[in-house]
Amino acid sequence: ELTILHNVMDDAKSLDLAEACAHGEFNGALNGYMKHGVLSDYECCLSEDIHSVICTETQSPTVHYSNGCRLYYRTNVLQDFTMNCTCDQLLRTNYKSYVGVCKHCLKLLDNNFQCFYETDCCVNILSALCNERSGEIVTAGQGNITVWRFRQRARIIVPHRAITDGLHLNEEVSHLCLEDSPQDQRLFAVVCNGVKVFSFESGKMLMESPDMHSQPITALLHFRSLNYIITGAKDGTVKVWNSSWQLSCTFVGHHAQITAFAPYSYGPMMISASRDSTVRVWNLLTHDQVDV
Repeated sequence: ELTILHNVMDDAKSLDLAEACAHGEFNGALNGYMKHGVLSDYECCLSEDIHSVICTETQSPTVHYSNGCRLYYRTNVLQDFTMNCTCDQLLRTNYKSYVGVCKHCLKLLDNNFQCFYETDCCVNILSALCNERSGEIVTAGQGNITVWRFRQRARIIVPHRAITDGLHLNEEVSHLCLEDSPQDQRLFAVVCNGVKVFSFESGKMLMESPDMHSQPITALLHFRSLNYIITGAKDGTVKVWNSSWQLSCTFVGHHAQITAFAPYSYGPMMISASRDSTVRVWNLLTHDQVDV
């Protein structure tokens, strides 16, 4: 079951939160918990497992399930597509097409979700994102972060460069997050219970902050307006770090693993999702919980 949350999904571009909804990590409790200006537009029920959800300011919600995709429009009209391939995650590109992310490969799909190109990856993919500013795809795995570029009018995708500075071969990069900046972006990469920061342009490691949590980090967010980094861990703790990487506050309230973050639509607030079946709204200035 998936609930489309209008005020969060469209205004906050919360792909991660949408994925948390899609994977059932709220156990059907969304309508009971979500309030404080977050409105439920409509729900959908699918017999197949939902793999990922794409939702942006300009695009209708796209639900990617086992063997197809479903597009939802504001008029409550939906459109189903049967895919000719399988993938674990779906990314929307800047070229009005899609990238299907698999453990060992990347696949290019057209607007009808038909695969027309596939390329193998030399390392297992644990995390992937689309850099909307550069149009590139970024993947991460063991001891490696790879930046991919499109060629031949986005008909093929090739590895452009690898970011390995400061990464050991046995380190697994489990989560990625990009700074939304018009200049040299910072790329944040989770390695176990710490974060490594890279210059996206040069690939050089800028700094490392180890042991930020006592347990592995399972969610990551860069809050642009305050220049905060927010981390969530397997034990349910949420920590807020300022621009100097000093701990600003710790939010306690979740009782299970943090699964996703998203900036709130208005004000200095953010949303966290957890396997405890709750979504909580936190104020980053007053350091308190606003809603649950």
